[in-house]
Amino acid sequence: MKPQTAFIGLGAMGFPMACRLLEAGYPVKTAVHHNTEKANLLKEKGAVIASDFSEAVKGAKLIFSIVPADEAMKALYLNDGILASIDTDAIVIEMTSASMAAMKEVGQTLQERKIRVLDSPVSGGISGAKDGTLTFIVGGDAAVLDEVRPALECMASRIIHVGPLGAGKGMKAANQMLVGIHMAAAAQALALAEAVGIDPDAFYQVISTSSGASKVLENKYPLMKNHRFDQGFQLQLLVKDMHIALAQGEGLDLSMLQQAMTLFEQVPAELAQKDFAVISELFRKG
Repeated sequence: MKPQTAFIGLGAMGFPMACRLLEAGYPVKTAVHHNTEKANLLKEKGAVIASDFSEAVKGAKLIFSIVPADEAMKALYLNDGILASIDTDAIVIEMTSASMAAMKEVGQTLQERKIRVLDSPVSGGISGAKDGTLTFIVGGDAAVLDEVRPALECMASRIIHVGPLGAGKGMKAANQMLVGIHMAAAAQALALAEAVGIDPDAFYQVISTSSGASKVLENKYPLMKNHRFDQGFQLQLLVKDMHIALAQGEGLDLSMLQQAMTLFEQVPAELAQKDFAVISELFRKG
């Protein structure tokens, strides 16, 4: 029998991940934060909707969380009511793209209560969450990772242990730094090709099979081609992640990251909730 599981955070990534756990036979309990619609859809798939997060984690042996940022993560795990509700034999798998400092603070608090915790942000986007092909970037005790690996494998095609608690968040920040730089570069390259009369599809066909290829271009070209940015990873969240990377690298030369952030911050505020590929609209004429 699969262990009782709590899942906190039913956003664009969390909802399909929770669905995959249910489909694999894990009994999932959650609670409504902002998204009542997603909670109701999860209930239709067999999840139990608790009255609040303290009730959701009660009795759970696995607790997954993926919330927007540091403050939401700390509000969740530095809450006395929630802490008192977590069993000491539970394992927390914290998947938020947050800072190393916040993760270490949360981790220390949990560990003081003898609660085991893994720092495990993910990469692979919404499509990866739906398809179960995410990459889990794990910091923490390798033996604890082995215990939860079967649950992670329901959602991931790659599980990579990168070091002690906090290392997962640190690695995710480095990844998001590259995502931002690659996106800005791909957007400007597409604008250059179009400006000299090259068809966008010809541009993509050449670049995607040449040395300029990137996963970012592969994933975001259809959105740029069609000027459609309504679904995907929000620009404001990527900018948040880039700020985390910049703070993490204090004292280092991160001038490329800083230049990319300057470009992203030129995108009008009303587009902040669009997919981050919307930055391409800054550079293109058509």
